[in-house]
Amino acid sequence: MWINLDDQRMTLIESALARRISGVKRDIERLMDGNQALNKTYIDGLTETQKELQAALDHFGEARKDFDPADPYRAAAQGGATDELEIDDDAIVSPGSDPGAWVHAWVWVTNDDAGVETKEDEDD
Repeated sequence: MWINLDDQRMTLIESALARRISGVKRDIERLMDGNQALNKTYIDGLTETQKELQAALDHFGEARKDFDPADPYRAAAQGGATDELEIDDDAIVSPGSDPGAWVHAWVWVTNDDAGVETKEDEDD
């Protein structure tokens, strides 16, 4: 699945993740002050949650760090764009093992090509 997030939405998600990670850390600290043996299950679960949230936050950070708005592969793909093939300004670029890269693109497919009936087809 691909979800297009602008900078504002990315910042909101990263902020929410960071706040939740801080909350989980506080919860772990409170449980550690009590009977650790009794709270072990909760501590283990929260520790795993903290790791998962941190991994998600790190993933967003890596994506931001690796993004180059002037990527030459994206620019080259945009130069070949048509009405049926579009490349966004923030399209994903994935370098390949061969010399080159894959660039995320939008391809137009008509209802007829997809075999999808439209309301007009049903009315005929």
